[in-house]
Amino acid sequence: MNNKSFSEISKDEQREEHKKWFRKTTERKFKRPLKYYKRDREVSVGDIISWRYLPQVNAYAIRREFDVEYFAYIQYIMSLPWWDVEELPKVRTLPYPVRERIEETILQIKKPSVLKNIPLPKMEQDFHKGFLCWVYSCMSTEAVITYKVENEIRYIHLYDPKWIVNCSAKNIECLFIKKISYKAEEKDQALQFQKVATICFQKGINSENAWSSKWRKIEKDEALKAEKGERNVKSFEVNG
Repeated sequence: MNNKSFSEISKDEQREEHKKWFRKTTERKFKRPLKYYKRDREVSVGDIISWRYLPQVNAYAIRREFDVEYFAYIQYIMSLPWWDVEELPKVRTLPYPVRERIEETILQIKKPSVLKNIPLPKMEQDFHKGFLCWVYSCMSTEAVITYKVENEIRYIHLYDPKWIVNCSAKNIECLFIKKISYKAEEKDQALQFQKVATICFQKGINSENAWSSKWRKIEKDEALKAEKGERNVKSFEVNG
């Protein structure tokens, strides 16, 4: 201000100085209370983008930057850290209660009660025959496949990129060849869907092939544990 006090400069100059006082930002202040925790992918899978109930898999899902988390019941969402719970009304305006704020440290954070097995919905197996395009929707935060059956336009909504593994080999080949469309600012999220399609095509992963992976092994192990638990309960009821 050329060594002048604030009161000595003109109104126009004061307005210009006011603009420098406060930095405009669109980032919510409480979004990253523990940035190092949120960015450690061994612990967290990123900030929340959206969440909803998915009737096709009968579960609640939270879409994050790097993955999708599933919850069997709405109350299990409250097992998330308080800053995640407070974030939910901001990304989707629903009147769910917010857990009372608790002072927690990184060593006291408990894992949320998410589903261990990824629920996969039934997929249309022949959409490649009338395939038109697929795009990432920034409004619904999902990939939308558009295809034609005779004179009818149909849509397939993919909330989780991993749902692609349940497509047929021909459908996956179609998604691999015809790349997903997206806006520049949505590139990171859209390419998660394209990467899954590419890996499935290269590795021969599809609904027609009993492919093997750690995911499949974990799924079988969890199913055996559940079966054993049911047997133990029945045995206890009989003997009790």
